[in-house]
Amino acid sequence: MDEAIGRYGLWKGGWVGFARLCRCHPFGTSGLDLVPEELPVAARWYMPWRYGRWRSCNPGPAYVCEAVEPGDGTSR
Repeated sequence: MDEAIGRYGLWKGGWVGFARLCRCHPFGTSGLDLVPEELPVAARWYMPWRYGRWRSCNPGPAYVCEAVEPGDGTSR
C-alpha cells in the first residue's frame, strides 16, 4: 500500500492499496501483486472503487518460446 500511495497519492493510492489488501486472503490468488503501472481508464475521483482491481491478479510475464531447428547441435 505504501508503494501505491507513493505513486498515486493518498486518495487514489489508498484505494488501489485497499483493493490489493482485500485480495490477500487464503482463498485469493497466489503470486506477486504489483502496483499497476497506470490506473484504469474508467477511474474517477468520485467513483473511487474503480481505482482498484478487486478480482484476479497480475497478468503473467510474456514468455518467448524460441523454436529449435533439428540438427543445430542442441538435441539431447
